[in-house]
Amino acid sequence: PMKRIWLFLVMVLCLAFAVRTLLLIDATALWSDELYSVGKSFQSSFTSMLAMLREDTHPPAYYALLWLWGHLVGQSPVGLRSLSWLAYFAGGMVMVRQAMALGPLDARVNVGTVAALLAFCSPYPIRFAIEGKSYAVLVLLVALAWWWRRSSHLIGYGVMAGLAGMTHFYGLFLVLAAAAWDGWRRRWSFSAAAL
Repeated sequence: PMKRIWLFLVMVLCLAFAVRTLLLIDATALWSDELYSVGKSFQSSFTSMLAMLREDTHPPAYYALLWLWGHLVGQSPVGLRSLSWLAYFAGGMVMVRQAMALGPLDARVNVGTVAALLAFCSPYPIRFAIEGKSYAVLVLLVALAWWWRRSSHLIGYGVMAGLAGMTHFYGLFLVLAAAAWDGWRRRWSFSAAAL
């Protein structure tokens, strides 16, 4: 019973943080980096946006997604930031589920509780959730990539890893680091087997 009460309190706390974060998406004016996102994404047509992105140094996936999102919900500061909030919420859910799947059977509730606190109540996820930038979307894509990687679903992993790399350069670096780790681990296991 005490474990259930603790779990319920953590769930309420995480939900309170998520709702409070949602209420903050319109609390401030757009800052310079968000204005760059608006300038790149909120073009009159998709081809205009692609033409602008050809001149840009950043990967295009976030801006393309933001263009589609802006046409669905409106091209406003709330529209811009609501995409980040949804990515924060979905990414947090994926990370909690992933942590529980990786944890030992007898400690899954505890592992999920800690993961939920880190995913929903930490300063960086909250900050990314109220910014019209690619970071929250990147976190969601990386979390999904790791989910597919853990389940050995190569197509799902490849798609999510590719999207992460096309969303932000950090996504590319994370995927390359994972590939280097896998290569080193395989080499180590082959060397150990040869001994």
